[in-house]
Amino acid sequence: MTLREPILFPRMYWAYIALAAMDVLLTTLILSTGGAELNAVGRAAFAWAGITGATMLKFTTVVVVLLICEYTGRLREETGRLIAYAAVSISIVPVTVGLIEVSDAIRYGLISI
Repeated sequence: MTLREPILFPRMYWAYIALAAMDVLLTTLILSTGGAELNAVGRAAFAWAGITGATMLKFTTVVVVLLICEYTGRLREETGRLIAYAAVSISIVPVTVGLIEVSDAIRYGLISI
């Protein structure tokens, strides 16, 4: 594997990166309105360095997952693709929950738009 080879699953990676960014943004919005971070590691990152810490944690995990997908996919393409699909599928959950929380906060007047 070299750095000149094209990435294996670009569409999955874009979706995963977009979901990771949405997760950080939604979490920041929820915390700014008095909500709580339910993930203990995420909570520690926010306590340690605020949004910067949470962003560093999130995108470190993104890089690790993408490297795992690339490495595994070069050995067994279908397995790498499955890991990429799993990463996107799992990332949909906190974003969906965050969107529900934000919509409830807007409905109950905790956030104004």
